Amino acid sequence: SLYIQRRYDDARRSFEQYLRAAPSGSKVPDALLKIGLCHQRAGDDAAANRAFARLRTEHPNSVAARSAGRSGS
Repeated sequence: SLYIQRRYDDARRSFEQYLRAAPSGSKVPDALLKIGLCHQRAGDDAAANRAFARLRTEHPNSVAARSAGRSGS
């Protein structure tokens, strides 16, 4: 995957495209987590924190939200 290849900007865009295409899809929490991680890996902590906050607000009981808490957000 783009994320594994450390192509964080491309990976983030791919996850954002998924969110636009399937805003209530089952993978939305995971996509939000990965968006936050992509921002974090790219050095944009403010954007990462926004993505993690959105994840915790919109999907507070998801496994991804718990992972976001462990990601330093």
